Amino acid sequence: MSKEAAKIDSRPERECRRGLELCRALLGFCISLCALAVLGFPAVGLADPRSRTVDLLRWQSARSEGTVPSAMPTKAGREIKYAVPLDLDRPIRLGPIEAEPGGEVRFEFTRFAEKPEDARLQLVLHDGPPGADSRARVLLDRPIQSESNAGIHRYSPAVVALPRDLSGPVTIEIVARPENEPASSRAAFAIADLVLLPAEGSLPIERMNVLLVTLDTMRADHMSVYGYGRDTTPFLREFAGETQVYQQAYSPSTWTLPSHGSLFTGLFPSQHGAITADERLGGSPLVAERRTLAEVLNENGYLTMGVVAGPMLARNFGVDQGFAYYSDRWAGERRRARELNEHALRLLDRAGDRPFFLFLNYFDAHTPYDPDGYAGDDAALFTRHGIDPSTFHWRVMRAEGRKGLPKEVVDAMIDRYDAEIEVVDRALRALLTDLDARGLLERTLVCITSDHGESFGEHAIWGHGGPFYESQTRVPLIYRNPRAAPMNGIIKAPISTVELPARILKDLGLQGLSVPPGSPTVDAPRPIYGERFSSMGSMRMLREGSEKYLVRLMRRPEGLRRIEQFFDLSVDAGEKKDRARDDVSRLGELRRKFETLLVEMSVAPTDWAVGPRDDEEPVEASTSEEDALEQQLRALGYVE
Repeated sequence: MSKEAAKIDSRPERECRRGLELCRALLGFCISLCALAVLGFPAVGLADPRSRTVDLLRWQSARSEGTVPSAMPTKAGREIKYAVPLDLDRPIRLGPIEAEPGGEVRFEFTRFAEKPEDARLQLVLHDGPPGADSRARVLLDRPIQSESNAGIHRYSPAVVALPRDLSGPVTIEIVARPENEPASSRAAFAIADLVLLPAEGSLPIERMNVLLVTLDTMRADHMSVYGYGRDTTPFLREFAGETQVYQQAYSPSTWTLPSHGSLFTGLFPSQHGAITADERLGGSPLVAERRTLAEVLNENGYLTMGVVAGPMLARNFGVDQGFAYYSDRWAGERRRARELNEHALRLLDRAGDRPFFLFLNYFDAHTPYDPDGYAGDDAALFTRHGIDPSTFHWRVMRAEGRKGLPKEVVDAMIDRYDAEIEVVDRALRALLTDLDARGLLERTLVCITSDHGESFGEHAIWGHGGPFYESQTRVPLIYRNPRAAPMNGIIKAPISTVELPARILKDLGLQGLSVPPGSPTVDAPRPIYGERFSSMGSMRMLREGSEKYLVRLMRRPEGLRRIEQFFDLSVDAGEKKDRARDDVSRLGELRRKFETLLVEMSVAPTDWAVGPRDDEEPVEASTSEEDALEQQLRALGYVE
């Protein structure tokens, strides 16, 4: 046979071998998935953080060498934990580990596939990184004995001391070896935690849970906790006594998607990318490479769960990054706050004693204003003016407002808006009361804020998504860290909600967010800055002390038109006196500070106005899920 013929004949053989290798890999992957299922991990997308700590694909590639990559540990304070899927008779080496001399190692099985019979556990300490020739010291060698209760096997943890003569990184080898049967039939029999404790041997500090609630479309000055004349938030007034209430909190945008992108990443909209909407609407969702608060908490062992009501927080927009469970389902009608509570509490029923991060987005205060149990007598008024409150979304309100809405109609809409705020306040009371009854509130960091406000004709602006006037960008911020004292404080200094992810992680003793351009550290004080992009151009804001600088770059046939304003809020809280013409010198100083900030953020002047042009057509939706989302967006006025 010629060489050419041999090559031709061998090609099918090579392809066959490749196919067999692929089948073996897939089979191994499926076996591992089945083993994890047998271990009893929760279903319906509610993943166990201990299983997520070790990425399955990375584990498959690492197990052949018997080495778990050192990037897999999670940290809480000074303890370091490895979550290890353990096979019988297959040594696992963790390292290199910066263990403290004189510290302790705690080893505990957290899940069994089945009770191991006649097996032994060994922990062996090796000086140096994996593979190095070094001294081996046996830390633990004892039978694996578990107790069974209703099919659940429990193993009492072992705590052993580390030698005091450690002088560098070490490797810890874990061996679970059957004494009387082959190991081949007992693969992936357990999940175990190996925890390194500090030298003083203190127990690890229990990690706090995190509850983050955004009150969509909530302007601070319509909440009685901020001094509003109508008592719209009686519960938050009571709750404020044990929290920090920020009097001047600002959102970095005036609509939902970019504001939440900043709340999750600690970056401004032009840095995280979620500045318009998803691609089919001609915009851009959250950039996948930007690390989110949920991703960092997930990697540190938290059960991350999100339940949202606003369609602009659908997973299409990338805001579900890092959530083990994310519910953005709608059934024809928007979800009320009480429904979100019911959903969230069912999730907590399944969470057990694991630390959790729970994110809720209440959408009740968004147009159309149709509060539960509303007793207002305005039906005749709206009928007389040809208005249907159930379909009076912000786009209709804006169009009618430009024509000139009668004061009595505006007052009636405000009454309904305030009633929606009362509904949200009752939902918060119910949620936090339930957490308290479960014994969770004193172990939970609570952060309540909003993505933007709402305008009712101030500056001839209606709804939201417009310029950065106080009615649009000043939002509530109520923060409670149960381990910080005192927490009954009124904070008057301005703050941007873009600071919250780093603040939350700092209070948990964690870090891991992306460092924004122009910032020395991720938790450095951030400017009170905001930006909003649309098909017509851009709107931005910079607050300097009590002064607020606003700039709009609007697209015109002849090019970009620049519109500038600035206000002194210390003497003009309602922003009624534009000082741009009266104090040209100060206007120039604020402009230069604004332009310097953009340079620090790596935003070029040519990028100041972005977004789809009026003549650009959005890409048509291609799936039923996107069609359903578009219907929701149309009902709320986001799509014409």
